[in-house]
Amino acid sequence: MAKIAQAMASEQELIIESKSWVMVQDDAITCEGSSSGSEDGLADETSGRQALIPLITDAIQDAWDELGVPTERLDHLKTLERDVLTPSLTLPAGAALGLAERDSILRAMSMVMQLKGMSLSEWFEACALLDSYCLKVPVRIELLPAICVSIVRIVRKLHTATCEDRSEWLPYTQQLTHWLAFLGYAIPEMTEQFLRRHEMGLLKELGWQVEIPSIEGWIKMATARFN
Repeated sequence: MAKIAQAMASEQELIIESKSWVMVQDDAITCEGSSSGSEDGLADETSGRQALIPLITDAIQDAWDELGVPTERLDHLKTLERDVLTPSLTLPAGAALGLAERDSILRAMSMVMQLKGMSLSEWFEACALLDSYCLKVPVRIELLPAICVSIVRIVRKLHTATCEDRSEWLPYTQQLTHWLAFLGYAIPEMTEQFLRRHEMGLLKELGWQVEIPSIEGWIKMATARFN
């Protein structure tokens, strides 16, 4: 943090000096332009503008590198986000998950993750995975319980190396199952084999790209760079 503050202070001095220099240059350009013609004056002005000192110096870039938030990583995440959150061209019109259904599955995911003691960062990762999946395939409403558990299990596997009893995940499908059955949907029987098969299908639809930039990740990176 001290290095960033020092770099920003030095940069501020350079900006003040550059502004003073540009004011002198602008006066000179105006005088020269009026005496030698508008075209020559425009060329000199363009040359003067190109000499401005960039706002992001090497010192600031080095400080970002030390914090693990370099510009290269920012560009990589922007490209990755564009790839994973771009709607599929084969997705039929009107096939997107409705707001009410999305709200319900998010609530169910939140409950499961709280019971599992998972973090807020993992919650945002799960939300990003859900949105990426829903942009690639038409979502069948009756499969929301399986989607909910599959996404939470994928995120949990990314953050733990602990072997878990898979059968303990089955009760977490009940909340959505009862709600959808009440609405008249025919819900398939939720077994461990069914959940495992659905999880594999979800991973394939995602192209095995499960580390997706989340809202929290962007906020953390922006905060680190601004600090």
